[in-house]
Amino acid sequence: VASIVLCVLGFCKSAQDWDLGIGEAIAGVIVIGYSVDYVIHLAHMYCEAKEHGHHSREDRAEFAIRNMGSTVFAGAITTAGSGSVMFACFFTFFIKMALLITVTIMYSFLFSLGLFIGLVRLI
Repeated sequence: VASIVLCVLGFCKSAQDWDLGIGEAIAGVIVIGYSVDYVIHLAHMYCEAKEHGHHSREDRAEFAIRNMGSTVFAGAITTAGSGSVMFACFFTFFIKMALLITVTIMYSFLFSLGLFIGLVRLI
């Protein structure tokens, strides 16, 4: 979660040269919620895999991806898509929110399927 928040806020500063203002502070709270969502879904399936006869870390990680990966992917597409609609707005605040939501979803998706699944396979 902290990595996703840091990446999103780092993107705002490095790529967009935004300072931390009211819009970014509000988005920071939203970023926390979005960044937890996909990892929680995958972690739940990882824990449930043991009850379905998968006992090795690799099997449990694969079970989590097979049963929840498409849901996480669909959630990422729909949330990023709904955030992208705000790019058509005229107010700067909504354009910033659109960018923050789509970047957050991108990082959350990458960290959940990349870092989190990689870590549960190793640990």
